[in-house]
Amino acid sequence: VEIATNLSDPSFMDRMPENVGCHFAIANGSVIVSSTASSLLNTKVPDNIFNDLSEGKTYTGRVDIGGANYIGQYWNYKKLGGCKLLVAESAVSVHRTIDKVRTSFLIAQSTVNLIVLFIIIGIVYFVIHIPLKRTNKAVEELSSGEADLTFRLPERGGDELQELAAGVNKFVIMLQQLMTDLHQKAGDINQVVQDLGSSSQETASATAQIMANIESVKNQSSNQVTAVQN
Repeated sequence: VEIATNLSDPSFMDRMPENVGCHFAIANGSVIVSSTASSLLNTKVPDNIFNDLSEGKTYTGRVDIGGANYIGQYWNYKKLGGCKLLVAESAVSVHRTIDKVRTSFLIAQSTVNLIVLFIIIGIVYFVIHIPLKRTNKAVEELSSGEADLTFRLPERGGDELQELAAGVNKFVIMLQQLMTDLHQKAGDINQVVQDLGSSSQETASATAQIMANIESVKNQSSNQVTAVQN
């Protein structure tokens, strides 16, 4: 179905702002022959814009309508015999829309920044704070002298914290081995002390026996002296 209408019909032009949401105009050659803005009727398209349109270009920029600033776009419409079309919106409305978009963007950006900030805080807490706290606790236990030398820090992450945990674990392993060796040496020393105690007791018994023998010899010598005197 093909419907024909007169583009210069006021009723048609009156409906255009509602349809396109802004001013609309048609130029035949360089003269605007129909427009939703009465101030544009029978006015000429500015020379700089008309020259661009004559070269097949599209113009987008500021347009003066009734002394007010508008943001508009001119383009050639070949299906209408080379007529030029214009849509224009108030610069105030455009800036208001831009401000709304900017506000929405700033709100979205702030939200994203907060989310990123919380993510970074979470990463710092779980990846850095907790391992450092665990390492600090292990070092404090070692310095207290009552540490569990079988405890090992988890080594993961592939960063400086992993190297720190590995270093602490090596130190704890060395201490554990040292304490094991000390306990073993203490056992050996205790056995030596026990052996020395047994030997001391045997020596004391032998010494007492020797003293008894000496006393017996002394008595026998006294008897012999008495016998000789007699």
